[in-house]
Amino acid sequence: MFFVDFLIGAYLLVFVLAKLFPSITQPPIGYLTSFFLVRDAFTLGLYMAILFFFLRFFETFEKSVGTPKFVLTYFLAGLVGNLGLFHIGALEAETLGAKGAIMGVIGLIVALHPYEIVFEFLFPLPAVIIAILLIGVKFMLEGSLEVLPLLVGMMLGYLWKTGIERPRPLANPRGTLQETFRR
Repeated sequence: MFFVDFLIGAYLLVFVLAKLFPSITQPPIGYLTSFFLVRDAFTLGLYMAILFFFLRFFETFEKSVGTPKFVLTYFLAGLVGNLGLFHIGALEAETLGAKGAIMGVIGLIVALHPYEIVFEFLFPLPAVIIAILLIGVKFMLEGSLEVLPLLVGMMLGYLWKTGIERPRPLANPRGTLQETFRR
């Protein structure tokens, strides 16, 4: 089972719970539920349609990246986006919700596969073009923090692509440390 399959159930469950118990969108539990929170039934339907139609793409991408990295990106990007909004006073369910985490996944796709075709604004565009549009529209025009999760995903993807997250040991041209002291 892929994490993307889990997301479908989580979006549905949190949507129903938020309608029955609106307090679950407030801190401290709101920090957790915000990763799967959508604002209304239309947005939920849109997310379900996207996950249904592009499930194979997301599963293939998750498989190529690895589930742990995919999950880490999803949660870290969602955390950055939602914590930023929680702490600037946007507490009344004005969080990015699942959108922040999805933006992080888009950022990961941009870093690892910049020319992969992704659907955003209902148009198929290369991931790098979508990132440029999102940064331009969300940050430059709206001054929105929604660009932060995108940048987190891009940063993680870049780190994993270049191998910086696992530093290589320094090579000793004269041999091992013990051999150096024996001389």
